[in-house]
Amino acid sequence: MTPPLVTPPLVPRGLVDLDAPLLVNGRLVGEIGVRVDTAGNGDIDAVRLLALLGPSIDATLFAKLKAKVGPALRARFDALDVPPFHVGYDPATLEVAVTVPASALALQSLSMRGDVRPDPSRYMQQARLAGGVGLAIDQGFIDSGPDRGRSPLRVTADGFVTFGAFPGVTLRSGGVLAEHDGGHYGFDRAVTRLTYDDFDSAIRYAAGELTPRITGFQGSNTILGIAVARDYQGIRPFENIRPSGRGGVTLDRPSTIIVETNGVETRRLRLDPGRYQLTDLSSQFGANDVRLIVEDDLGRHEVASAAFFTATAMLAGGLTDFGAALGRQENGERRYGGPMTATGYIRHGFANRFTLGTGGQYADGNWQVSGEGVVGTPIGLFRGQASTSRFDGKQGTAFSIDWLQTLTLDRDTWNFTVLSSRYSKDFSSPFDRDGRINDERWHVDARADWRRGNYGLAAIASYGSTRSNTGRQGLDLNSYVTRGRFVWTATLGVERNLPGGWHPQGLLGLSMRTGRRDTIAARVDTRQNTGVIEASRSPIDQVGDLSGRIQLGRSDERAGVSGDARYFGNRFIASIEQDLQYSRSPTGIGARETRLRASTFLGFADGKVSIGRPGVGNFAIFDRHATLDGAAVTIKDEAGYMVGRQDWLGAPLVPLNRVFSPILDIYDVDPLPAGYDLGDGQLLAFPGSASGYRVAVGSAASRIAMGFIVTASGPVSSYSGVIEKIGDQAFGKRPIFTNDAGRFAADHLSPGHYRVTIETVATVEFVVSELSKGIVDVGTLHAVRP
Repeated sequence: MTPPLVTPPLVPRGLVDLDAPLLVNGRLVGEIGVRVDTAGNGDIDAVRLLALLGPSIDATLFAKLKAKVGPALRARFDALDVPPFHVGYDPATLEVAVTVPASALALQSLSMRGDVRPDPSRYMQQARLAGGVGLAIDQGFIDSGPDRGRSPLRVTADGFVTFGAFPGVTLRSGGVLAEHDGGHYGFDRAVTRLTYDDFDSAIRYAAGELTPRITGFQGSNTILGIAVARDYQGIRPFENIRPSGRGGVTLDRPSTIIVETNGVETRRLRLDPGRYQLTDLSSQFGANDVRLIVEDDLGRHEVASAAFFTATAMLAGGLTDFGAALGRQENGERRYGGPMTATGYIRHGFANRFTLGTGGQYADGNWQVSGEGVVGTPIGLFRGQASTSRFDGKQGTAFSIDWLQTLTLDRDTWNFTVLSSRYSKDFSSPFDRDGRINDERWHVDARADWRRGNYGLAAIASYGSTRSNTGRQGLDLNSYVTRGRFVWTATLGVERNLPGGWHPQGLLGLSMRTGRRDTIAARVDTRQNTGVIEASRSPIDQVGDLSGRIQLGRSDERAGVSGDARYFGNRFIASIEQDLQYSRSPTGIGARETRLRASTFLGFADGKVSIGRPGVGNFAIFDRHATLDGAAVTIKDEAGYMVGRQDWLGAPLVPLNRVFSPILDIYDVDPLPAGYDLGDGQLLAFPGSASGYRVAVGSAASRIAMGFIVTASGPVSSYSGVIEKIGDQAFGKRPIFTNDAGRFAADHLSPGHYRVTIETVATVEFVVSELSKGIVDVGTLHAVRP
């Protein structure tokens, strides 16, 4: 039996974390982390926002904005409006836009680099030894067709171990235990690799089974070897989805790709590991709110950014981007008997106006070399790439020319993009060990869109020629209007699937937000006369959250209802998906299918083991001290959502779903013993790609001793002195004071014997017992002269 193509989502498709370009009046100043929903609501990395805007805006306006932010690490967009300053996230372009009048700009040029990095040493340091394994179980039941019955069971494991100081050296591996016909099970091992991220230089080093980073027309596949690459957007290891040349993605694990348009799921594909080309995304959906979501078997997800659909890339002057790898190619499932292969590229920016690059690949006498140039001009950004190859004695060529321009005229914003490419029949790369014949001769995608406030128009054309006379060609005109909670979209155009003729096509859509997380959406598409109505509640990563969707659909071939529900537990994520489709024509295919999935994560950090929800790899274990035995520990993130709590399984494990970005989690203890010194009560972390933290909630040094010091002549009043712990040199000597009545207080004390010396006047001793908690009343201490 073949596993079904649909895997239910387990992670938020409402509020998602991603890095987005930050533009001030249309000019790029850097990349910034945001957490947003489909309508653009959410929060932003406030620390980095202030760092990037500091050199750009007037000092008075900056001071007002800084006061709005206060001590928070993140801030909601709707809380940051300081007239005439406005900041917001645009879901149509996946950008953060800042608008401010010229009079409020600083008298200096904007930084194109945005090279403002936090200092990791200012945050809590990760555990020297941490790791864990994410586990997911996936089971389906089919009630129709030849595969009726229980579908094959899948158990996925993905683990890592990180050792050393920030960001640490990380070893990753995993695999899938899958059921086969006859009830037999087989284990497919995932790639195993060792990685190290140099945060200061933004360089990643890797050894083991890996997919080299590439550029331009280069090919890539899994090799067993070593690699090094630089990432100027900040080290962020895209383990599952990452750019691969011109508009492609590489999947390291079985994944589900979901395309959402205006909050309505329009396509879902179940794909095995491999390289895939992204095509027709912009031409089909135009200026609407489109998100490409990739979910792997553990429920982790990533969202494609605008960079996936833009071919232009300019480096700031003096910056160098590069990647190189050497190893043997895979010639079977986790077998590496292929040829030794070398691949690499280098790109360098000159004076903020030019970027030049070159690259090459070689294996077993086959090779490919390439070059590129990017130039910024008053009429836009141009990029040209050219490559030549030789494989099995056959010569091939490929080249591309791309153009990007953005204009802001009064209240209007215009964006123009043209992407063009041409391939010869025998163009190839050393990774095409069996050779390839390029079906595509040439292709052009062009797009022009206009936006003014709540209105937008876009014209998109896609045209090309193939050697097999197949493929899609089309011309679309898209529009959208937003009014409060409503978004209207419309698409009119013509298209053809070669060798067929041209056909008109149209799409109408309407979505309405009925709450902060709730949306009702509908669309009608002339393709197969499809109509869809969907109601959804977007997830939030907090304990006890229940979310889901229900969709009614009808087309010429079938009609039905589908839906899913997702639950975020304290230690797991679970979902159920139901799909009921009934045929409406002789060619239609009905389906009745139920899928269940649950995932969890078992982690350890500096000797402490716990279980929690799976995340991107980073996590924290909140270890309650014995002095707080019986108290409830709850953890909330910077947005105020409860993300973990103490239960019968012990210390809570909380996923930290960002990498190389500040994270604030606040913990609370109830009941807290009177006078108990809990410390800061928070985790302020800056995790790497796979960091674990052991957070001590409470400690033995949580007592506060209070009492009076007197002599035969009365209280020792208004004196200063020191307190020390007898037999514990590490405690040192700490200052202590008395008031007019001779009363003193000393905090951060653990059980033991203490001595207080008040200048040259008096010495007293007292004991803090093991049974004490919180405030310890040591009574009246009669001093003797030292």
